[in-house]
Amino acid sequence: YQPDYDSDDEENRKRKIDFYRYKHLLKKSQAVDCLLGYDDDDIAIEGARADIGCPEKHAMVAGTMYKWIKTSLEKNMKAVTVSCPMSDCKKYVLDWDTITAIAAMNGKEYAKWTGVIEQRLRPPTKNCPHCKAEAQRKQGVIIFECDVQHVVIQIGVGIVNNNGKVVD
Repeated sequence: YQPDYDSDDEENRKRKIDFYRYKHLLKKSQAVDCLLGYDDDDIAIEGARADIGCPEKHAMVAGTMYKWIKTSLEKNMKAVTVSCPMSDCKKYVLDWDTITAIAAMNGKEYAKWTGVIEQRLRPPTKNCPHCKAEAQRKQGVIIFECDVQHVVIQIGVGIVNNNGKVVD
């Protein structure tokens, strides 16, 4: 059983690269899928392959790309980019718009994985133990506390409170 293209079952739903919709972004490739080895014999099942944008012109089908994005972001909790999976160009960072188009992500999946990256790029914050206000920690802060007036008390360089104001 494979759910339809617009299904919420992100793991098992059918994926097909929409070359028409992303004609400005994607190029079909004759290269074999660089991870799973799909070739022209597998087009009926897995769909066409797209050039992933790396210097070595590796290619992937939609399902392989989605699994690669998911694996890359799940195995490294600090990752904010996805690189080519092949050892000869593993250091090459792939374009997010290109790989999400290849992965045939629906809106929910795109929002989920883009949100993961955006969350990792945010500066570290901490919530006040009393009022739960979020504040960005600055270097050198030792104590973080908030009283009834929501004033941040600290020792060190300074901290930005939930209003974005540096409090001394």
